[in-house]
Amino acid sequence: MKKTYFNHDSNARNDLKLIRLRRVGGFEYYGIYFAVLELLFSEENKLCIEDYDNLAFGLQCETEKLRAVIEDFDLFTIEDKC
Repeated sequence: MKKTYFNHDSNARNDLKLIRLRRVGGFEYYGIYFAVLELLFSEENKLCIEDYDNLAFGLQCETEKLRAVIEDFDLFTIEDKC
């Protein structure tokens, strides 16, 4: 049976990396972060980031903001553009 939910810490907003993320981009970046987590969950924890424009369109956010959330806050491991 496919899982349609994932657990996350109820106090995730207090993680130092996420505080920095919110300081820079507010809750908009925080929302993008959790949208990426949802996307990762549905893609079995691997997401290729070669085309930020299409990913951003799918998440209905600006390309540069998505790139910043993924690359600038040490929240994700990136190997071979995935």
